[in-house]
Amino acid sequence: MAGAILPIFLNPFVFTAVAGRAAAAMNAAALATKATEEERERERREHTILAGYGRVGTLVAAGAREDWRALVIVEDQPDVARLVLAGGLTVAAGSATDARVLAEAGIGDADRLIIAIPEGFEAGVIAERARRANPALTIFARAHSDEEVDHLTRHGVNHGVLREREIARRLIALVASSRLTRL
Repeated sequence: MAGAILPIFLNPFVFTAVAGRAAAAMNAAALATKATEEERERERREHTILAGYGRVGTLVAAGAREDWRALVIVEDQPDVARLVLAGGLTVAAGSATDARVLAEAGIGDADRLIIAIPEGFEAGVIAERARRANPALTIFARAHSDEEVDHLTRHGVNHGVLREREIARRLIALVASSRLTRL
């Protein structure tokens, strides 16, 4: 009987110790990831460049920060660039159409470029210059029409994100998931 009671008594202590070590290991891994991403951001290597910190750009930046991604923001409005800096984010102030600003943002060593500005013609110029500076770069850009997606693709964008199409996909996914929860 004592042989059965002892393991029952010790189980909570053993599980608490194991869970504590697992949580500590996960925290250590998260801190290491954060440190690595902060280093990449400082050195501007293997990072993401975000062109535009407006309504879409702020949401993209917040998501990147939640995932501890190295991020450099390119912003051409001086007051917005100051806000970005005040928020603890890294900024290259100026227009992303300017090759020097892209170089300051580390375009040559970046992994990704997200063009979050609303103007398709300007986004095409940014994509073209970025592609010349870094042929291996993966470029994402927002678009407002199928024609704009085509234009951006011709100028080097890998993934054009059309607002209406993405809204429709999300609505379809929500309807499908709500149908599954009712079964």
